[in-house]
Amino acid sequence: MTVKDIMVTDVPVISDFDTVGDVIRLLGRRRLYGSAVVDLEQNLVGYFSLNRFLSSLFDSYTDTKSLNRTEYLAPLLQQVASQEISDYMEEDFDSLSPSQPEEEALKLLLSTQLEYIPVVKDNRLVGGVEKGKILQALLERGIEKD
Repeated sequence: MTVKDIMVTDVPVISDFDTVGDVIRLLGRRRLYGSAVVDLEQNLVGYFSLNRFLSSLFDSYTDTKSLNRTEYLAPLLQQVASQEISDYMEEDFDSLSPSQPEEEALKLLLSTQLEYIPVVKDNRLVGGVEKGKILQALLERGIEKD
């Protein structure tokens, strides 16, 4: 099987000009921790990870004794909420091609902290491989063999 056989095509996408606030609200509604970022021509240009975003905010906070982190985070989020997500997206991230073997997708999913791995063809996002989806495919294949 190839990545094309296990990928989902309805993946969350955010635009590189969306604001941090809008993206946080979108990801919260969809219960996601990250998303692919595309430009106006739908070219894949980055990946936004909530975990890495929060880490970068906390990295700028060094005085952990005098202030509670949640008291620090709320005003900081208000400051960055109107900034474009392109300021916080990762430009160097893992992706897959639809023609790659599913084994490569599994190896990549096990070695990354991404919510899903974007699937790209001709620099355009065509889908994604989610951890749950690949595990489901492997489980069903095992059931079919029994």
